[in-house]
Amino acid sequence: MFNRLLAYFLSIVLLVACSSQPQQPTLQPTNTPTLTRSPTFTNIPTPTITPTLKRSPTFTNIPTPTITPMPTPLPMAGPVTKNGMTRLGKGWINDLTFSPNGKLLSVATSIGVYLYQVETMELISFLPSDAFVKDTVFIDDKTLVTGASNGTTTVWDIDSRPKVLEVLQRKDPVVALGVSKDKTILIIELDGNGASGSVNVINWDRVNPENVYKVSSEYVFNGEYSSVINVVVLGTWMDNIILVDTKKMKTTTTICSGECGAFALSQNGDILATTKGWGDKAQIILWDITSQKVLTKFKNPEPSTSDLAFSPDGKLLVSTSPTELNLWNVETTELVNTFDGATIATFSPDGLLLVTVSSDGNLILRETNNGNMIFTIKGFASIGKTTFQGDSMASIQGLEGMSVMDIAGGGSGFYSLDWGSIIFRDISTGEITHTYNISEENSRVSSIAFSSDGKLLASVWEINYKEKILVIFDVATGERLQTLKGSDPIAFSPDSSILATGATRDHILVIWDIASGEKLPISLGVVPARGGDPYKKSLVFSPDGSTLAILSDKVILRDVSTGKQIKILESGLDPDLGFRNFPDSDTGAIGQFSPDGEMLVSTWLVKITDDFSVWENAKGVIILWDVIKGEKIAILEGHSKPITALTYSTDGTLLATGAKDNTIIVWDAKNGNQLKVLQGHSGAINSLAFSPDGKLLYSSSLDGTVIIWNLDQLLP
Repeated sequence: MFNRLLAYFLSIVLLVACSSQPQQPTLQPTNTPTLTRSPTFTNIPTPTITPTLKRSPTFTNIPTPTITPMPTPLPMAGPVTKNGMTRLGKGWINDLTFSPNGKLLSVATSIGVYLYQVETMELISFLPSDAFVKDTVFIDDKTLVTGASNGTTTVWDIDSRPKVLEVLQRKDPVVALGVSKDKTILIIELDGNGASGSVNVINWDRVNPENVYKVSSEYVFNGEYSSVINVVVLGTWMDNIILVDTKKMKTTTTICSGECGAFALSQNGDILATTKGWGDKAQIILWDITSQKVLTKFKNPEPSTSDLAFSPDGKLLVSTSPTELNLWNVETTELVNTFDGATIATFSPDGLLLVTVSSDGNLILRETNNGNMIFTIKGFASIGKTTFQGDSMASIQGLEGMSVMDIAGGGSGFYSLDWGSIIFRDISTGEITHTYNISEENSRVSSIAFSSDGKLLASVWEINYKEKILVIFDVATGERLQTLKGSDPIAFSPDSSILATGATRDHILVIWDIASGEKLPISLGVVPARGGDPYKKSLVFSPDGSTLAILSDKVILRDVSTGKQIKILESGLDPDLGFRNFPDSDTGAIGQFSPDGEMLVSTWLVKITDDFSVWENAKGVIILWDVIKGEKIAILEGHSKPITALTYSTDGTLLATGAKDNTIIVWDAKNGNQLKVLQGHSGAINSLAFSPDGKLLYSSSLDGTVIIWNLDQLLP
């Protein structure tokens, strides 16, 4: 049940890639069947099917509730966890779990767990987390276990006022959780770093020290445990599905090999459903879990599926995709009903209700038999990588660099998935004001930047996974003003008249005249790169627009009018650290000139360990430069991981930096003193901006939320 959103974003890639395939005919929904006999599969043992579904629930005259954010009234706001901060967004959903009696719904997100009363969908509690919550499981109706990406497993008493009962802190991410019949907690965790890590299953009885068993050398992204048959099912990064015997604590077989994706176990443990293949070859396969033989297989009308779930009696199977949610009769494999697309789906314990997460982040509770929606709660859409300007913020739809391998929950990012929309929001409420797209097929946006006057937005798009283009929009009208050939990084001059960018393949810097769309005949050298990919934030103009700084472990200053090199600022730091510690190429050297142009701040790395089995073996540091003298003034340390964002206040007195350690540090820009460490995000910080008066600081994070920090309250 862990982090099915991960599979969802991968499914979008495959859906678009396969969009040119012939479409399957639309299947008309039929009434939910009443199954009267067990499924028959020739020459294969027939699984036991439990009694039929009960009648549909009736919620007579129950009004749709008004979900009031806690405690701020902002429409998009999630919980405010500390004084002096307001959060926009509720985080993105990883897991949905009903309590055994069906009265509570646990919604695990990137910032914590929301507990809803099912009858009214009233939010009754929020359990905060400083890392992504990957899975939850109920021990009983009053006790909940949560597992997070920073290796924390927490047992909560959720009767009346929630409180923490016990915590098991390990260093590796939790993938999934389970509870055995004797109430022992099973924890599935990733062990090690990078794609060569292994998988542990941990028995924790909360009395004795935990027992740890290595069960697989394949990296996994999902897991599900059945206490009925003592089996853990694991989905691996090699597109295999493996079975683990939890009595012997060893892998018994690879039941589905190659191109296997989503999976689900029936509640009685008899049947395993898996997806296999993509596009027009996509199938859903039902397996007899005992014999490990195929019971039946049928064509999946969707090119990819993000999630599968059985009804409690095993008679219905739901499959989700970005465009459709399909409900199947397990016995006949007939399509029973079709609803709007979803990323995750889970049945209530009595099978009468189905809760889903829509592709646009809405939590929907519906009746299983007819699909009628009972409640819809909005606000779980992820606010992607964001650029701030004035009273607006523009963000890339989706998540970027999300990775289950990230030990701290900050998104180490072994792959990068941004998608094809730019979303504009009101910065005070988080509400969407408008959306920009481009007409090219199979397009995704990777970088965005406002012009200094806020009138233009430059964006980098990848077309068909190969070609890159630059698209410049008029912010007020959404008109596509220019389409240019180029790539990351991008930077506007202070007067918004020219744009500096990388070239498509050779990383040679290009200067564009915005009005004409023509290249200026200026040679500025190349953009620093990591493994062939340029550092996306490695260009910055001086306030007067005369100088362009090109950033890596050193700083190259060039005259914008002539392209001539002015000077090189040498940091003396190891240039080779960039490759290992900037895996998504978006967190490389970044920087900014002070508002008066006399100083430049840039970032790089210092080694924290010689152990190269540790993926991120370096931390970020801030280098302060005297631009006039060309001298290094100081190196500031404070973050434990690479730095991903920084910004000066308008008056130049404050400097804010954010990192993959999920923290923001506010510095005195004049003397380098650390003023405050701001903690509230559960993912890597991807952008920062001060309000014009310097009283507010805006931050966006991989946790899918934006926080507005009131510095008047927070700074000493």
